[in-house]
Amino acid sequence: MLGRDLDKGRKQMKIVGLDLETTGIGEGHKIIEYCGIVLGADLKEIPEESILQRFNPKRAIDAKAEAVHHISLADLMKEPTFETKAEEIHKQLSTAKLIVIHNASFDTSFLNQEFETLGLSPITTPTLCTMRSTRWATFSGKVPRLKELCFALNVDYNDSEAHAARYDVEVMLKCFGKLVKSKRVDRNYIFPFNEVTEECYLQADGLSLNPKLS
Repeated sequence: MLGRDLDKGRKQMKIVGLDLETTGIGEGHKIIEYCGIVLGADLKEIPEESILQRFNPKRAIDAKAEAVHHISLADLMKEPTFETKAEEIHKQLSTAKLIVIHNASFDTSFLNQEFETLGLSPITTPTLCTMRSTRWATFSGKVPRLKELCFALNVDYNDSEAHAARYDVEVMLKCFGKLVKSKRVDRNYIFPFNEVTEECYLQADGLSLNPKLS
């Protein structure tokens, strides 16, 4: 009985860490890979609720983007389109207590556009950007790349595995776990998923020169 109660509590408080790979940057580009890893209250993955899926974008992939994620259009020809998984992804995100993303404004812009196009409701789940909220992780005070954040938090980072969506989410969530344990989650950088913009982060930068620890 106790084991079942603990498991129920673990599933009720869900955190989703996500990452996307895309055909490029800018208008008209499409999502080609989605990874959403679901954590319970104990910050351990609930595998049956996590999603890892590639998509056929039905358009070309920019050479610069392919050089980063190493996914070619040929790799995607037999994959479904994003629309086939949209409702499942939307449910995963809308039922979470918190969403964690490294460079949240990039990923949310793609997903919000897709959901709007498909007539799905706006997602208002609180969303933390681990990039914009951790300027302290770099000597210059610039926003850290994921590799730099891992270095600052003593999380192993393997360059040969980097930029695969699942790997990037896994190491980001290890960083998030350390932020939680050290009480360094800056709530000034948490915004509703559908309201994440560069303007939000610029405002937070001005209000959070000395980050409030929570």
